[in-house]
Amino acid sequence: MSASASAAMSPLRLTEVLVGGLPPDVGVPGGPDRYTVPIVLSRRVTGAEKSRIEGRAVREELDAAGYRHIRLAVVDRRLMVTETTLRELAAGLGYHLTRVIDDAVQQIHDEDDARDRRARDAQTREASRLQSLTSQAALIDFQAAPRVNPAAEDEGERWDDDGGTPGRAEKASLDTS
Repeated sequence: MSASASAAMSPLRLTEVLVGGLPPDVGVPGGPDRYTVPIVLSRRVTGAEKSRIEGRAVREELDAAGYRHIRLAVVDRRLMVTETTLRELAAGLGYHLTRVIDDAVQQIHDEDDARDRRARDAQTREASRLQSLTSQAALIDFQAAPRVNPAAEDEGERWDDDGGTPGRAEKASLDTS
């Protein structure tokens, strides 16, 4: 099972602020106005999820929501939210982070599903092609005398899809190109 497939079974969630990871001078007189807040993630992220979360699209979504100063970084099972505060997270940033992470993960899952669908479709086409070739090959009798004149005009139609010389249908489409 791929990392993406196992990640699809386990949702990625923000679980709690890692208070022990806050700078030691937060909450004391003269402490920083803004700082990095580590938030624990429910599981390790995949490489694709990390790229999305740290990427331009998520930054743009946060910018549009009024959080232009925020940057995100994934470190192990933590989401590092820079230039923020606990108050800002409680006042709405936490909600926006959940939404953009959910959207990023859903986009990855949608892309994985589309890629899987394309692969299944390609396998189906290949199986159909091989079945057609097998059926055509089964018509060949190396011991029997020819049943039709190989130069007959309609013979080309019978073998249009054998992958060899173009039949009349392919010749017509090539002539109009």
